[in-house]
Amino acid sequence: RLLLNPTKKFIYVEMGFFERWWNEQNLATKEVVRGLLRAGTLEFINGGYCMNDEAVVYYEDSIDQMTLGHKFLLDTFGIIPEIAWHIDPFGHASAQAALFA
Repeated sequence: RLLLNPTKKFIYVEMGFFERWWNEQNLATKEVVRGLLRAGTLEFINGGYCMNDEAVVYYEDSIDQMTLGHKFLLDTFGIIPEIAWHIDPFGHASAQAALFA
């Protein structure tokens, strides 16, 4: 749909799912994705490997999963996410913003 309407924008947050999908794609599809990224139609935000569980997680676990996701983006696309965004319907741990900063 993004190719049909370049005025639209799609954001993706969890790299664990995206990396799994990415590894199954052919070179033509990968080049289309790279083009969407260059055009700004597709954007990666947050960039963690997953949405870490903020209720019972150790700080090291949050940092490790963010590092893993960011490493994938940097190695694959040369991208470092600039927006830290995390959806949690139960609210964030008090230190989550500090980890994003």
